[in-house]
Amino acid sequence: MTLTILDLTLWLMGNPKPVAVSGVTKAPLAHHAGAFSQWGLVDVPQDMDVEDFAAAFVRFENGATLILEVSWLLHHDTPGEDMQMWLYGTEGGSEWPACKIMSTNYATKQLYNKTLQLTADTLEPHALECVEFAKAVAAGAPSPVPAEQSLQVMAILDAIYRSQARGGEVAIDL
Repeated sequence: MTLTILDLTLWLMGNPKPVAVSGVTKAPLAHHAGAFSQWGLVDVPQDMDVEDFAAAFVRFENGATLILEVSWLLHHDTPGEDMQMWLYGTEGGSEWPACKIMSTNYATKQLYNKTLQLTADTLEPHALECVEFAKAVAAGAPSPVPAEQSLQVMAILDAIYRSQARGGEVAIDL
């Protein structure tokens, strides 16, 4: 889940270069006696070291920032997968997966909301991405996601864990 939403968010941001991350990773809920979620009971081995919650603040070379929060076990009443993203800029913003695009007209002091209603996609976005990757492999074509973009995602995820271990912000040197 983290990888998918982080990858999508970075792509929509234009893949800016990350320079620093402050993050936390925790697993207090999975080890709680009687732990459960909307997905059902959770039977977690006590030595499991996978977090059930992570949060990060990422700074980019171009001045952009990103706040990332993810959990597979929070007390949340949305059944199934719930991935959302909001992007904000000086001229407007967007919301995914609602496909809303907001733009600002400073002269008239209006906020305009455009919502994409129809797409040609018949698959969920992640499934479509997997299909495009498989087509590239079968055709011997380049990956639809360049390796440099995947490296940025992995560098940010690694920095979140390093930040947790250090207890403060860590630099990313790509």
